[in-house]
Amino acid sequence: MSALANGAPATPSDLAAIVLEEVERYKSTLRTGSETPWKRFWNTDEYGNATKPQIENEDRDCLLELLRPRFEGYGIAASLPEARRGENTRVDVLMLSHAGKNLPIEAKRHYNGEL
Repeated sequence: MSALANGAPATPSDLAAIVLEEVERYKSTLRTGSETPWKRFWNTDEYGNATKPQIENEDRDCLLELLRPRFEGYGIAASLPEARRGENTRVDVLMLSHAGKNLPIEAKRHYNGEL
């Protein structure tokens, strides 16, 4: 009930639902924002025209920076890029809630063969 009232996520699935909801909200503004927010994720030429996507880590860091204030409102304590986990594993993003829950996220670009 707390999570539904914009409180801290009580379970890992609550945390996942919040993250997915906020990513979807941001995604819906990428093409409609007057300041062309999608360009943050692209390299541009001298005229400001998009040339090619930025590398994955730059895009991940930019997205985290944009979404971090939204996550704080839900009691999500941290969103860490390139976090090390047990048994010498790593994740692209690790989300941590004040309730002690965590959500590892592996980010892939749309043309990655593993998708």
